[in-house]
Amino acid sequence: MKKNKAKPEKPVKLRKRTEELLNKNPAAIKKIPPRDMRNLLEDLQIYQIELENYSNALQKAHENLIESKEQYRSFLANIPVGVFRSTPQGKLIAMNLALIRMLGYESEEEVLKIPPVNLYVDPARRKELMEQLRIKGSLTDFEIQLRHRDGSDIWAAFSIRPVEDDQRNLIYLDGIVCNITERKQAEEALQKAHGELERRVEKRTKELEIKTISLEEVNTALKVLLKKREQDKTEIGNDVLTNVKELIEPYFEKMKKTELDDRQKALLSIIESNLNEITTPFTRKISMKYLDLTPKEIQIANLIRHGNSSVKIAKLMNISPRTVDTHRKNIRKKIGLDKKKANLRSHLLSLY
Repeated sequence: MKKNKAKPEKPVKLRKRTEELLNKNPAAIKKIPPRDMRNLLEDLQIYQIELENYSNALQKAHENLIESKEQYRSFLANIPVGVFRSTPQGKLIAMNLALIRMLGYESEEEVLKIPPVNLYVDPARRKELMEQLRIKGSLTDFEIQLRHRDGSDIWAAFSIRPVEDDQRNLIYLDGIVCNITERKQAEEALQKAHGELERRVEKRTKELEIKTISLEEVNTALKVLLKKREQDKTEIGNDVLTNVKELIEPYFEKMKKTELDDRQKALLSIIESNLNEITTPFTRKISMKYLDLTPKEIQIANLIRHGNSSVKIAKLMNISPRTVDTHRKNIRKKIGLDKKKANLRSHLLSLY
């Protein structure tokens, strides 16, 4: 009876069994059947290829990682704002070139040697930063003054995010720093200009108030003077009227009782009438209302108002009646009666 031949084991199982066997007894490799040995060798070759492929993949990943680190380092070095990592106590651990240059130094090593407290103009402000970070969890544009290498002050805006471990303990502070010195200087200049403008406006306002008070005082004085002038005019008018009635009119009455011819009586009447005009506003009214009347036309208009005919006016003024009629027409035209049937004497009387 023929014995059944044992089927060869699968390569992977064979490899694992061989590894276990060799680990127990290295000399046992001589006991492996030739066919199984061939399968084992083939399996090991495949395994070697897999290891080589895996090694190549690891090498490629390592090269990509190095390239990514270089890109990240280049990005941090060239970014126009400062980037840093520090301990919660404020000691800088790492920073980019922009922050180094912002503080006025040449290398990271120089900055790392500086005590953290010396980087701040007011260390108490840094404590306030940490308190705000504790309350808010993160900070954006927290303004603080830093000390430049040359001793000058720098205005900076901090944006900070805390980094915690698995137990939520604070281990790092990652942040971005923007130099806002120029902006703060511009704000201070604007504020100064605004303050100067307010002072000028206040000064000008006070000057105007003083001038207003002065003008009010002048206005009050003018009102007093004008009132006094009106009083003086009234007094002068009363004095003139009184003098005419007391010193002149009595003599008119005496002259009327003397023997006078018609011409003398007419002239006396005109004198009396003109004297009355001095004490009445008629002449002023007619000259103001009709400024384009000539002096002779005003004189004739005055005689017409007193009821004198053209013939009588001609004798009194030593001119012809025709000339008087021409003046009458001009007067009517100038005062707007040339196309109306209104009586000239009645119209002139209405001006009194």
